Amino acid sequence: MGTLIELASSTLDTLGHLISRPAGQALTMTSPARPSEAPLDVKTAIQATRRTVESVLFYATTQLAAWVTTPELLDVGAGGGAADPEAPEDTTMGESAGVNHGERRAARRESTVMTERMRRGLTGEISSELKVVLEKARTVLAKSQPTTPEKQSTVDIASVLLAFLNQRVICST
Repeated sequence: MGTLIELASSTLDTLGHLISRPAGQALTMTSPARPSEAPLDVKTAIQATRRTVESVLFYATTQLAAWVTTPELLDVGAGGGAADPEAPEDTTMGESAGVNHGERRAARRESTVMTERMRRGLTGEISSELKVVLEKARTVLAKSQPTTPEKQSTVDIASVLLAFLNQRVICST
């Protein structure tokens, strides 16, 4: 999640730099290899960068929502497995080492409680980082709007994702 948030943030920075240039300006000073090729201009770069940042933000928000609604994703992804804490296990080592079954269950419960606390803390931290990036995106994407073709949809994806994050993810943590 941190990588997605960082990717979105750096792409927003790039988009901000592109917006400050004239839409028809070429990004390169060299002439194209073939006369039929036009150099990449700022307007085209803004459109591509805008689509990229919208996609990354959409993916990051939905992944965080999946993580909140399905906490097992964290356990499986972290290599913790989805083992049942009450399931019987091979006790040959435990009994020979003098470990009591009750102590093992208590340790597992304590571990589960710590994992849940960690998950909630991480989710809250990641949610707030994503919220900051979405708020930044809302302003930068609004500034880039005049350069998009009129045929394209003008849905404010950052506002939609912010509302979803606030209603479905943050209130769930």
